[in-house]
Amino acid sequence: MKRRDEEAHKAKHELALQIGEEIVTEMGSKGLSVRKIALAMGYSVGTLYAVFRNFDDLILQLNGRTLDKLYTALSDAEQQQYEQPHACLLALSHAYLQFAIEYRLRWSMVFEPRVTREPEVPSWYQEKVSRLPSLFEKPLQALMPTLEPKAYAQITRALWGNVHGICILALTEKFEDMNVDAIKKMLDLSVNAFLSGLNSSLA
Repeated sequence: MKRRDEEAHKAKHELALQIGEEIVTEMGSKGLSVRKIALAMGYSVGTLYAVFRNFDDLILQLNGRTLDKLYTALSDAEQQQYEQPHACLLALSHAYLQFAIEYRLRWSMVFEPRVTREPEVPSWYQEKVSRLPSLFEKPLQALMPTLEPKAYAQITRALWGNVHGICILALTEKFEDMNVDAIKKMLDLSVNAFLSGLNSSLA
């Protein structure tokens, strides 16, 4: 009986997240609510709150799945260019942009500022966030193998901030009359200028 209950709980959990993803993909975070998910599942709101602690927990888990999907996309890009570190960094930035475009509303929800009831961000979620910039660290280490270990983390965050910032500005339409190719060129310029400046400062 206990096993059946656990399986039923897992099934409700998975279905709720799938429906939540569909709602966010179509309507963004503003269209998301526990009531809407429960209605689509054919359950009461109370049943859903037996699966998730609260609405913040639901959003964290939805965002966690988006971060997992993003990590997979970036990992695939890294694997294709892992022997050429410079090209790898460019490929990672392009893959990040492509994901942000393809899953725009889900991606946006990950980075939206929210007032939350959670006392702190769970460690499992922090790990999902922190492992994304780490993919940029490997090619940077290959390009600059003599740096101190602590330096790589700082440099990686700075580069990651450049890439993320351009994607944020591009997808919130702060750049006028720019298509995807133009944004990719801007990313290339940013990454190349970052590396050039870094090499100059270390020379």
